[in-house]
Amino acid sequence: MRPILHLTGVGEPVSDAVLMARYEQGMARYRLAPQQCAVARGVFRYSYTPDIASTLGLTCATVRNHMRAIRDKTGARSQTEVVLILLGVIDASPPCSH
Repeated sequence: MRPILHLTGVGEPVSDAVLMARYEQGMARYRLAPQQCAVARGVFRYSYTPDIASTLGLTCATVRNHMRAIRDKTGARSQTEVVLILLGVIDASPPCSH
């Protein structure tokens, strides 16, 4: 089981359910397409491209393409930044308008 994340300014542990709800809000804020959301959820849960690809029935190249699109939409420079931006911990860019 993954350790519970402590978010700055919250003061107490945050459950996985609360984190996932915030993550879903972040995906909606940045208007991720359904497949991009699936990949973003995979990043949150599994982190490694082969694991995400295997779980979603995609190739690693397809996962990388979706991750590139997610980074473009969020302004993130890495998978770690994608997670932090979608959780609302950092704000790298305004939500996309397309």
